[in-house]
Amino acid sequence: MVLELAIPGFLQYKPDQDYKIRQQIARGGTATIFLAKIISPEMKTRVNGSPLCIAKILLNKDPTKEEIASFSQEISIMWYFRSSKNFAKLLGFTTSPATIIMKHYQRGSLSDLIYNDQQNISWTSHLIFCLLKDIATGLREMHDNGFAHCDIKVHHPIL
Repeated sequence: MVLELAIPGFLQYKPDQDYKIRQQIARGGTATIFLAKIISPEMKTRVNGSPLCIAKILLNKDPTKEEIASFSQEISIMWYFRSSKNFAKLLGFTTSPATIIMKHYQRGSLSDLIYNDQQNISWTSHLIFCLLKDIATGLREMHDNGFAHCDIKVHHPIL
């Protein structure tokens, strides 16, 4: 399924004017994920004053047509699910470098929660049930809207 949506121009940001990269927090097969500091007041307003965001930057500095299409598709899907509580909030994007800018979630990913002992989590059956229910609800919402997530792994659910 190819999703074609008109993405509002106000979602396009400029690196170093609207946000500054602070530190790398993850790296995948096609992109690197960074913690970034929000600089622009307009961007801060979109996240209720939060000073931080996440920037997902494509690894390839000269992306192919397929990589650009995949990048655009990911932005479109995030925009499509913008009102859902089960999806990361899209703040915007940049085209050079190809970057998706998302809300920063303090607890990080499910992987961070599982493998980071510093959070001192009590793994009750209730907590595990709630996490699984939220993930299943998000997947059901995707499927109900004709989408399938083809790369499910512990690093993707954001808490």
